[in-house]
Amino acid sequence: MVTRLPQLPKLDPQTDAPVELVPVQYSLEYLERRMTEVFAAAGQLSDAASRIVTIDANETKNTLEVGVDGPITSTLRDRIARIAPDTPLELVSGPPFDSGSGESPALVSRVDDEPAWASGSFIYSEANAINGLPGHCTSGPGVKIGASKYMLTAAHCAANTGQLIRQGNANVAGTLQSVGTVANRSGYPNLDAMLVNGTTGPTMFRSWYGVVAVSSLPWESLTGQSVCTGGAFSGERCNIKVYGTNFCDTRPGWNNCGLTLAIREDGANAAGQGDSGGPVYILAPGTRYSGIVTAGQDSAYGFPCPNYPAGQLPRRCYSRIYFTRIQNTLGYFGASLL
Repeated sequence: MVTRLPQLPKLDPQTDAPVELVPVQYSLEYLERRMTEVFAAAGQLSDAASRIVTIDANETKNTLEVGVDGPITSTLRDRIARIAPDTPLELVSGPPFDSGSGESPALVSRVDDEPAWASGSFIYSEANAINGLPGHCTSGPGVKIGASKYMLTAAHCAANTGQLIRQGNANVAGTLQSVGTVANRSGYPNLDAMLVNGTTGPTMFRSWYGVVAVSSLPWESLTGQSVCTGGAFSGERCNIKVYGTNFCDTRPGWNNCGLTLAIREDGANAAGQGDSGGPVYILAPGTRYSGIVTAGQDSAYGFPCPNYPAGQLPRRCYSRIYFTRIQNTLGYFGASLL
């Protein structure tokens, strides 16, 4: 589903899955932004009779779907519409606000996940390898070596082996929780990838709440093909075309190998600050990992972009990015995808 119809590369009917482009009015990025706004105000929008219990950016219907425990009234719809104007709303019956168990339901999101950790969520470390300061990155694919499971992410997101990595956003109260310590980043800086001890799973966030299963078969992205990125800050970004694969960059500050150059030809955001380590993937044939986000290629292709939560200083996003090939990381660590 696309808001603008791009020109597709020529597909091979013998090896490529069929693709149907369906035009829609609202982008997933727009609907997810409205979803977070309604989520933040859910308590104020609800009343004693009707409680907002779920909010979802429904890709298929191109609507913001709001689950309600109680009567679905025009008054409630109007209150939501004031928070999310010019947004197609679909109010549906949701699960009970109070299940009667005495326990809160586990509602995972990019900012508040739980084991088994999915890729595409916020992670945080007290020091990174670029400037030694605290900062956020994004969780990458779950991998295994023997019976041990790890979170794969960018090595520059930490400064040392043994450093604690936490899931969540330091600017959102109550979300930081321990994932585990850095187990191996011995390939850095030549290979910008590291393993974090932790219980990971074969799942990935495609939207704020939407977790999907990912194949355990890695995907080799070739020149001319397109990929998506799934950074915690930028969300899902697709139509990113591969321009060069498996090369090294020897410029000062880089010294990385196993890189792929991928470009949004329309100049839009492919990935940005805080998305490092997040998944790079394809959606057909099947959802499969192709790599992890490394960095923007050059400052000339960067521009300010929204931060999370709102009110933080703008991030820097890029239309041309490097990502580290999944084959290089798996081969180096002797790992396989979950």
